[in-house]
Amino acid sequence: MSPIQAIKDWYVSLDNELQSDIAYMFVSLTLGDRQFAPAAAVRRLLQWFDVRSEGTEHEDALAAVTFRASFEYIFAERFTGAGWIFPEQTLELAPVVWTAPRWI
Repeated sequence: MSPIQAIKDWYVSLDNELQSDIAYMFVSLTLGDRQFAPAAAVRRLLQWFDVRSEGTEHEDALAAVTFRASFEYIFAERFTGAGWIFPEQTLELAPVVWTAPRWI
């Protein structure tokens, strides 16, 4: 089993709420896709796992390292209330993409 497949298997074994939390943070902060709702972020992360597992052995390993490093960066300090300050501030400061209606 490849490293990214092992991570995906672990991820899909989690309950839905935890999957949503992990996917939303990873997709938003690591992949930069902030337009996804939590449920859509789960689908996007599963797609990312699948695409990465189709690559070479080296690409698979790099994807596993990327996920692991991102996971630890995002969640390692989040087991206390103070540990959530940085991600909350990051998401609050994320630019909002807005397109003006044609009549403006």
